[in-house]
Amino acid sequence: MNKLDGLPDEALDYLSLLRKSYEGYFNIGSHEEYVLRIGKGKMLDVSRFPQYLTMESVDPLPPGFERRMYHFKEKTYGGGIMDVVFKDNALANIRAQLFFRGFFAKRKAKKYLRNNMLPAFKSIFGEPYDSNPDNYYFKSSGIIGTACYVPGTPSVSFYLIDEKYA
Repeated sequence: MNKLDGLPDEALDYLSLLRKSYEGYFNIGSHEEYVLRIGKGKMLDVSRFPQYLTMESVDPLPPGFERRMYHFKEKTYGGGIMDVVFKDNALANIRAQLFFRGFFAKRKAKKYLRNNMLPAFKSIFGEPYDSNPDNYYFKSSGIIGTACYVPGTPSVSFYLIDEKYA
């Protein structure tokens, strides 16, 4: 996968990442706790890589927020990148983008959204409160969730956001 500069040793199931992130959302107080919850060795902290340092300098977070960037490799489909943001020892936002590889990668991503992500989100959140063909929006227990195909790319993303920051 040429989009990412480094991958961790162990693979991570994308839908398991979604479930673990949602289930522990309000009980995780630091990046270290988040990595332990997901699985040490399944995420590589790339926050200090030059391209992410540049991004942070161009678009800094407000005071009190702390973002870290992680790469992960997915067992079946490819790999991805995620950013995890904390505010005062509480999760504020998680975004995880999964990149597909091979022939018809964009088509695979759109199919994965419909056949895999959408059912997983529905099992966690219930029915979406809003949608369009490539985006589904959910709300439950103080968390807003989004499942989407990233337009023009061979990738999908999910977002989990504390309602107070939406």
